[in-house]
Amino acid sequence: MSSTAAGIDRNPGIIQAFALLLPITMAVMGAVVLQVDQGPLMAHFGKLPDVEYLVALLLTVPAIVATLFTVVSGYLADMFGRRRVLLIAIFIYILVGVGPFFLTNFVPILLCRIGVGLCEGVVLTVTTAMLGDYFKGRVRDRMMGWQAAIASISASILIPLSGLLSGIIGWNGPFLIYFISVAWLLGIYFLTWEPKPDLSAGETHGSASWAGFPWARVIEICVVTILGSYFFYTVQYEIPKFLPNFGITDPAQQGGLMGLASWGMAAGALGFQLVVKRPLGILLLGELTTIAVSFIIMAFAPTWQILIGAAFLNQIGCGMVLPTLLTASMRFLPFEHRGRGTGIWQGTFASGQFVVGMSFPALKDALGGNYAHALLSVGVVATICALIALVMAVRTHGRIAPAAE
Repeated sequence: MSSTAAGIDRNPGIIQAFALLLPITMAVMGAVVLQVDQGPLMAHFGKLPDVEYLVALLLTVPAIVATLFTVVSGYLADMFGRRRVLLIAIFIYILVGVGPFFLTNFVPILLCRIGVGLCEGVVLTVTTAMLGDYFKGRVRDRMMGWQAAIASISASILIPLSGLLSGIIGWNGPFLIYFISVAWLLGIYFLTWEPKPDLSAGETHGSASWAGFPWARVIEICVVTILGSYFFYTVQYEIPKFLPNFGITDPAQQGGLMGLASWGMAAGALGFQLVVKRPLGILLLGELTTIAVSFIIMAFAPTWQILIGAAFLNQIGCGMVLPTLLTASMRFLPFEHRGRGTGIWQGTFASGQFVVGMSFPALKDALGGNYAHALLSVGVVATICALIALVMAVRTHGRIAPAAE
């Protein structure tokens, strides 16, 4: 890619791509580091009232904050420069991420988790926006798919690592994983530069104005994104708590099984590279149908093997639907709005963590504490979404624009 096409002074290549792709693992850390650590955390804070909900809050509060801060992150990136904002956020992220390892009380740990969410919102937004700045066309489309693939592959590694650290060190061991982010900080510092708009393509520098912002398209994409996010995080958060019903109680074993299921996300994200040119309605139909079937199988799974197999299938569908939506949104976000538009999308996706963490336990309780019935209810919602996608595909006869150009 030429510097003219990229609108920058240097030529971005595979080194810059990896420098910007690998920090997506920081968002994964916020979601999965404590996933299989819930039992030890509840034991540590066992004297606190409503401990299950408090631990769920520790897991999901980064998502709450990230959801609220991603648009602000995008605004700051549009106004003051992507790279500077990103470096500051990663540095703070490392401090607050590792901080709970040295703490014991709930409130200070909660404050650190809030800090993780603030920085996570910046990292999600700015790295994605910079990928959109550095790369164009088909290359950029594939970068969005690779971002999802790397996120899922890292989850399959971090989940069992978290379970291992929890088993060896205790409830606070998984927080040491945040030290990995030091490598990403160095990569951004030494291997990237501040992107510039492509003036020859009519792009302009960021401004405070929202004039011309493609609100209608962004809202359409975000409505589907929140559903896809909910389906994804339901498996990530709730299946570890369902595994004891099948006799799987060891955190390390739970982490290993969930890591295995997470490889489905990588398979889906890589598979997305093969179907990216398909019409959006057809893609969503196939992806949502896969997700719906997986939840129904999980609800009726007689063994943990079938449960994990269905979770793997679910992650394949989620691994395709999320880059589908991200590439679709990138098509119509110009440089001057890319930070804010990306922030809105990432905030929407991150909100799924909070919505699942807070609503699924309530759904389960409303259904008599039955995990299987709660999973089946989510499967019904996914089925309805697939039927809507079917109507969308039939009515347009495949004329809907592909997810990526």
